[in-house]
Amino acid sequence: MKAAKLFISFAAALTLVTSAHATMIDLSTGLDASGNLISSGGVQDAYWTVTLNGITTPAITVSPSVPNWFGGWAPNGPTSDWVAYSTSVNEPPAPYTFTRAFDLTGYNLPALSIQGHWSIDDGGFLIINGNTINSSGLMGKAFTIPSADLVQGINTLNITMTYDNQNIDAVRLDARVVASVPETSTFVMGFLALGAVWMVWKRRNVTLV
Repeated sequence: MKAAKLFISFAAALTLVTSAHATMIDLSTGLDASGNLISSGGVQDAYWTVTLNGITTPAITVSPSVPNWFGGWAPNGPTSDWVAYSTSVNEPPAPYTFTRAFDLTGYNLPALSIQGHWSIDDGGFLIINGNTINSSGLMGKAFTIPSADLVQGINTLNITMTYDNQNIDAVRLDARVVASVPETSTFVMGFLALGAVWMVWKRRNVTLV
C-alpha cells in the first residue's frame, strides 16, 4: 500500500515536470513524414491533402523541375514548398480545398501561438475550423489564428482555391503551432517534488533494511 502511494506521488511529480515542455506542430506545406522539407517536385506531401469533386488525394509538391513552373512564385524553402493538386499542365477548374488536420488534445489553448504566411495562385481563402481567417493571392499574406478559433481535439486548417487558370495552380503556407513554455518556477517545483519523493523512498528503504 505504501509502495503504491509512493509510486503515485512519483508519477504525479514526474508529470508536473514533463508536461511543462514546449511543443511545436509544423503546419507548413511541403513536408515529409519526418517533418523535413521535401527538396523536389512531384512528391506527395505527408500532411496536406487536396479535395476536388469530392475526391481527396495527397497534395503534390511543385518545383522549378516540373513543367510550367511559374517564375513569379517565390522560391521553395527553407521551411515550406509550393503544393498543388498535381503537376499536370492542364488541371481541372477550381474550387480545390487543401486541408491540414492537427490534434490539440490536452493543450492549454489560450497559451498557443499560431502565426504564419501563406500564398495562393490564383486566389482563395484561409479557413480554420470553419472560420475564415483571410484571403490571399500570389503576393501572399501574413495571418494570425486566435486561440478562440481553436478546439480541443482535431483542428482543420483549409485553403480553399476559388479561382485558377487551369494551369499549375498552387498554394504555400509557412506556419507553426507553438505552446508557450511555463515559467521556470514550474520546473523548479516539479524537480523539488521529485526530490522529496526520492528522499521518502530512500528513508523507508533504509528502515526496512
